[in-house]
Amino acid sequence: MFTSKTLIRLIPSRIPYRSLKLAKPNVVVPNLYDRAKYRLGLGELRYPLTQLTAAGENMFAVCAEYPVFEEFVDTLGLPDTFQSWFSLTTLHMWLCLVRLRQEGIEGQLLKKPFVNVS
Repeated sequence: MFTSKTLIRLIPSRIPYRSLKLAKPNVVVPNLYDRAKYRLGLGELRYPLTQLTAAGENMFAVCAEYPVFEEFVDTLGLPDTFQSWFSLTTLHMWLCLVRLRQEGIEGQLLKKPFVNVS
């Protein structure tokens, strides 16, 4: 059984800051020098930054338009509503983002225009 003293010890704000630093960051933010290298095509990227940006925007369009929604509705027995379309599109985007995490810095640079399409 938890007492008030043990619950206070479990509050996340009481976790020492030193122990939080041990976690590996999910995203590595490139510094100004690296961003300039990538912009000029001088870094260790396999593709130019402009091509990665265009690919990210195209990837968003593919996730939103390409899947045939009617097939999902018929096969899975989903209701034909906006919520179902939105859930399937969000799932497709999430799967793409999970795949991009494995691509290192190129995946990270492609992820930004994929998510921030205006």
